[in-house]
Amino acid sequence: MKKISTLAVILLVTINIAFAGVTTNNNFKKDLTTFTNTYIKLKESFVQANSKDINSIAAQMIEDVEEVSMDGLSNQEMKLWHNSIFAIKTSLGDILKADNITDQRKAFAKLSAELIKSLKTFDTSNNFYEINCPMFEGGSNWIDNTKTITNPFYGNDMLTCGSVIRTL
Repeated sequence: MKKISTLAVILLVTINIAFAGVTTNNNFKKDLTTFTNTYIKLKESFVQANSKDINSIAAQMIEDVEEVSMDGLSNQEMKLWHNSIFAIKTSLGDILKADNITDQRKAFAKLSAELIKSLKTFDTSNNFYEINCPMFEGGSNWIDNTKTITNPFYGNDMLTCGSVIRTL
């Protein structure tokens, strides 16, 4: 029983370290910030339900995520970022493969969750906001650079549905 308790503590400490806001280099911060600003353009395309722009920006983001500089990241940070890259590219690919705006928005919710996790993990020292829509898929979040609510999950149908949860 003591071994199980010890293992549980070690696991919790490891998880806590892995997802605590790690200090990263300036090039990575700058590139992640630029990538997040492109994400916000994608979010605005979802607000407008503009499938042409959604597809164009999502395709560009698949390329852009690979260009985020990892110079100076520790091995642990690189591993965390590689995991995020995989999840981000998968979500972006799902946006491109979707046949309709509803499925694209579901993939966008997954993309948002992964990018939020990355911004929490890697301290970019920027003022991005995590915003929640309680109604989409049982509650989904997105990132914005303003506290003004423009809901990407329902667009003009429920443009101001949501609330700011935290600064990232």
